[in-house]
Amino acid sequence: MKKYLLRPATANDLEFVRRLHHETLREYIEQIWGWNESLQDSSVEKWFKPQDIKIVQSFDGKDIGLLVVKNRGSDIFLESISITKNLQRKGLGTIIISDVISQANVQGLSVSLQILKPNPAKALYERLGFRVVSENSTHFQMVYQLNFE
Repeated sequence: MKKYLLRPATANDLEFVRRLHHETLREYIEQIWGWNESLQDSSVEKWFKPQDIKIVQSFDGKDIGLLVVKNRGSDIFLESISITKNLQRKGLGTIIISDVISQANVQGLSVSLQILKPNPAKALYERLGFRVVSENSTHFQMVYQLNFE
């Protein structure tokens, strides 16, 4: 049974997305670049394209996260998944990412992502079968390669 709903983002979701960015990524961004609030707000505003974003909701309609998945033809790119701090480490991210993997499997595509090096969610991705394929000074690039027969 699904534990979440997805709805298309609207222009009205910018403030929620900004708060979620601050709440879920600040401690990792601080470790790499330091935290500049106005720069981060500007970055979120530039990145925010409602047509690309799904808002994760609980069944009571509360906004609890976001998901951005892009089909690039050669793979599915998991651009962003964020869940509010109070709901992290409860299995919801695992369920959502597993759903993305299942959808990619149906299409015969791998799933790729990048993650900030200090982010402990890397362990979650590894548990789900992602492996690091490259890295730079700030990010790991990871891929879930499906077993094609």
